[in-house]
Amino acid sequence: MPTQAEIEREINREQIAEYRLMDNEFMQAFFHENIPCTQKMVRVILSRTDVKVISSNGEYHMPNLRGHSVILDVHAIDERGREFGFEVQRADEGAKPKRARYDSSLMDANYPNPGKYAKNLPEIWTVFIVEHDVLGLGLPIYIIERTITGKGRNKLFGDGSHIIYVNVSIQDDTPLGRLAHDFTCKDPNEMYDRDFAERARYLKETERGVETMTKRMEERIEKVREETRRETVREFARNMIEDNEPFDKVVKYSRLSLDEVQKLAGKSLV
Repeated sequence: MPTQAEIEREINREQIAEYRLMDNEFMQAFFHENIPCTQKMVRVILSRTDVKVISSNGEYHMPNLRGHSVILDVHAIDERGREFGFEVQRADEGAKPKRARYDSSLMDANYPNPGKYAKNLPEIWTVFIVEHDVLGLGLPIYIIERTITGKGRNKLFGDGSHIIYVNVSIQDDTPLGRLAHDFTCKDPNEMYDRDFAERARYLKETERGVETMTKRMEERIEKVREETRRETVREFARNMIEDNEPFDKVVKYSRLSLDEVQKLAGKSLV
């Protein structure tokens, strides 16, 4: 009779077998410190062979002291200092144009020491890999640039900021179409790219790979639990605020900071 640990391992293996690159945890583990596969992805999306990736980091946190932070699924840097931020969005709501604008702004804000007048800011590419055609024009890829318009002419603004949407619902016989296929593929044996297939097999079929994915799954569950706990506390604080309890009392019993309590109350800090 199998032990509880053996049963749990088998359940985890079954869950991991269902993962695709369109699943955040799998994509983050797949590309983390995996420069060859990251470089292939960047080159196919940009249709360029001159990009040489030197750094690849899965689950890259971009903090925002004034509001909502963002976690990129992959952050990469090439030898020319260009930065690439990749985010998988399975839900259409998470890939709205203003979300792309927000992520792009945080990539700039989190760049260290840009220098006077921000002249040292790198060229950045914010890439959304989306399950559906959220922009609705039937294209496999959308490249968005700021332009100068007027007098019937358009000219690139040239600020070094680019936004790309990759629509994986289009899987034709092109390099981008085959990449889209591999992003939606569960079985490594059905992937077009050999390096992608080899990495997927490692994470899905080897002991160390399964351990890596199991750890990520457990960390994700713990994060959900913690967020659920914090939301319960915030709801308790909201109820106290609605009962006109003083802020210092709300802080004492909820153990939230005064800043958090004031935000819940919709009050300014000044």
